[in-house]
Amino acid sequence: MSDAVNAGTQLDVVNDLGFSSDNHNIVWASIEHPIPLIPNIKVVSSSLDIGASSVLSRDIVFNGQTYTTNENITTRIDMSNVEYTLYYELLDNWINLDAGLTFRKYDGSIALKTDPAGSNINENHVLDFTIPLLYLKGRADLPFTGFFVDGEINVINYNGDSLSDTAFSVGCESEFGLGGKKPVTSYVQYGGR
Repeated sequence: MSDAVNAGTQLDVVNDLGFSSDNHNIVWASIEHPIPLIPNIKVVSSSLDIGASSVLSRDIVFNGQTYTTNENITTRIDMSNVEYTLYYELLDNWINLDAGLTFRKYDGSIALKTDPAGSNINENHVLDFTIPLLYLKGRADLPFTGFFVDGEINVINYNGDSLSDTAFSVGCESEFGLGGKKPVTSYVQYGGR
């Protein structure tokens, strides 16, 4: 990310900005083929546009502006992105293992504003960048049932900053390849200097 976002306070989106857990829409498609040297491809579109309000319990700095304790703050975060994953199937039987590389293209923004009757700060930072992530996915089929459990992780660690997202789900697939799955949990974690 740019220095404009990095210069300032590390924000806790729950305690500082008032966010709670939220749902978002994900649409994906993958193409797998039998040619060994050419990677499979998966494309994922994730729409995450959320807002929250809170009263600050401490001073924070965003985009060079200081937001002070006890101010009402409204936040809008649009972390919508498209992922392009190139991967290989390392195992493909009742235990499946995929590994590859994901390129995640963000197209969104982060906006923080205070009450016009107060300090009337309105800062917006555009998110327009692509990051590479290591991709791993595992799946275990329950023999003769069509049911399965799977887990997936995308992760990067660079120069003291890290980003990872994990997802676990259960599902069922017919012998014709039709089925569905239900996410059990997913988690995104960012760590920085």
